[in-house]
Amino acid sequence: MRPLIACISALALALSGCSLVLDKKATQCETTDDCTALGIEGVPICQDGVCVATDLGPEGCFRGTPTTQAEFENACTVAQCERFDDCARLGICDGTLPATIEPPPPPATPPPTGTFPTQVCVEDPATTIVITGSSALANFLQGAAPILASAGFRIAYQPSGSCNGVDQVFNTDPAKRIAKDKAGTTSVLFPTDGSKGVPCTWGSGTTVDVAVSDVYSTSCNTNFAPTATIADFLGPVQPMIFVVPSTSSEVVLSAAMGRIVFGRGGSMDERAAPWTDPDLYFVRNSSSGTQQMLSRAIGVDAGKWWGKNAGGAGAVVTGLQSVAPALTNSVIGILSTDALKSEEIRRNIRSLAFQDQGQLCGFYPDRIPASLDKINIRDGHYPIWGPLHFYAPVTAGVPSAKASALIQRFSLPGTDQGLLDSITAGGLVPQCAMKVTRETEMGPIVPFQPAFGCGCYFESKLANDSVPAGCETCASTNDCPSDRPSCNLGFCEVR
Repeated sequence: MRPLIACISALALALSGCSLVLDKKATQCETTDDCTALGIEGVPICQDGVCVATDLGPEGCFRGTPTTQAEFENACTVAQCERFDDCARLGICDGTLPATIEPPPPPATPPPTGTFPTQVCVEDPATTIVITGSSALANFLQGAAPILASAGFRIAYQPSGSCNGVDQVFNTDPAKRIAKDKAGTTSVLFPTDGSKGVPCTWGSGTTVDVAVSDVYSTSCNTNFAPTATIADFLGPVQPMIFVVPSTSSEVVLSAAMGRIVFGRGGSMDERAAPWTDPDLYFVRNSSSGTQQMLSRAIGVDAGKWWGKNAGGAGAVVTGLQSVAPALTNSVIGILSTDALKSEEIRRNIRSLAFQDQGQLCGFYPDRIPASLDKINIRDGHYPIWGPLHFYAPVTAGVPSAKASALIQRFSLPGTDQGLLDSITAGGLVPQCAMKVTRETEMGPIVPFQPAFGCGCYFESKLANDSVPAGCETCASTNDCPSDRPSCNLGFCEVR
């Protein structure tokens, strides 16, 4: 009797392709648990009374419908994962993490100097939206500029860092709420055609309309909670990553290893190998949303990281690309995923898989390293992410006309294809493509079903408008099956 080939439904266990039956008995199992009891390796399932091998993993993964963070992180999947053995490599076998060691104070450096551009940031105060905050927003805002231009607005942007931006909105001192020229920081005015921002000067200064942060305001300052006069509007999801040169032999970082590297310094703990030289850690500072979020993932105070403060995402990229070939295994940095949007940069820098505490193995943000589908963020396997936050003064809950032009259009994406394309091109994930959510900084991951799903459309834009696996095209709801009855942006979705 020939081996039986069985195709397993993608909806049943997120499978694609065919699988080989492992036993020729007519009735080998009644449930999937029977296959596990037989000691069959891998992640077999029971289909038509026989145990069938699958491409699912990792071994021991959660087979049911996940509802808790541990179940989401360990759910069976076809995504590539990399195991980091804390016990064998770090001697941490019971999950007990070592205490952090505070780094020495950084050497004194002279304040940055320089001249400022002649192009003014604000030519017309009534139509220029002044945005400060996260330095990871340039790609997103560049794509947003033409959409806002159609409504009569331009964007002037100061990349001051998430927490500095938050301070510029929440600080009770009016003088702190002004965007001013800063040596070492290049502000830009975005052209209306979607081209790269033009360096500009704030002159005597301009009041900030919106601060955009990668993290919740209270992560920056516990006194900066939203109030009746300052609101938090949530936007697309921003993932954070640990990165290495593309020639590095390292592929995965565990939370425990991250704590030893960035919380103890390689020179203080030999277990950090190959990252033993803190001068080769390209990090940020406590005002950085990237560092704030990653700090919670590895349990290290955001203001007490070992490493070299690169000052901005661009400098991290430059630092990683400029190291000598002999040092590529010793270099590590931190970024948000939008920094790797450029194919040229991805040839030189890549993300490490991340393995959370209690996770069976580490996952990349994407299904495989070469992909851009962000599936492991969207389904809960990769845990380091959070929504962008648009902070703005409000009156009776309503921002100013200028702030509203940005916030109302971009904080809650719906059916606007131009909006979704801008978010996707900026390296972010629209809320309508997410399957999980959270309500606090790096808080528990819980199931999420958007009111308007766009997962298939999102993936199609990342695959040159091709039809993603498991997705069905449609012209109307009549073309969609009962389990995906909504026709959204040309694809069948649940809602």
